[in-house]
Amino acid sequence: MGCHTLMGEGAYYAPELTKVVERRGEAFIKAMLKDPEKMFPGERKMQNYHFTDEQIADLYAFLQWIGKVDLNGFPPKPDLAQQSSAPAVGAPAVFTQMCTACHSLKGSGGNVGPALDGVGSRRTADFITAWLKDPAAVKADAKMAKMPLSESDISELTLFLVAQKN
Repeated sequence: MGCHTLMGEGAYYAPELTKVVERRGEAFIKAMLKDPEKMFPGERKMQNYHFTDEQIADLYAFLQWIGKVDLNGFPPKPDLAQQSSAPAVGAPAVFTQMCTACHSLKGSGGNVGPALDGVGSRRTADFITAWLKDPAAVKADAKMAKMPLSESDISELTLFLVAQKN
């Protein structure tokens, strides 16, 4: 409560957490709680509390519960580049939970990173795989964080993104 707000109460310094599970999803929230600096290197001001896996599970369960409380439309939906809330057809779960926090596809998702429409026409599978493993290794000044993705996640995402042609 010293940084975030919950049900409108708190410090208003960091994002409102009432509906964070709906906005970000389990994978993103757990990764952020595990290591905030790794999620957004050099950009985030969230302190790493070195939560245990059990504490992260408990916090996630609480955020999941609080997000289901009927607050008559509060908080309002964030200003994302969204035209629909439907997940991209064939998208792996990790795409809808991690990637759409920043990127859009077919008008749905975040507007922080570049849109991923047609990425399969611009980038090869090898490039996408390397980028997902470590963006800074591909481009030193990459804005994208090195995400906590498993080899399986990277394979699924690569296949999905390569299929996104113009």
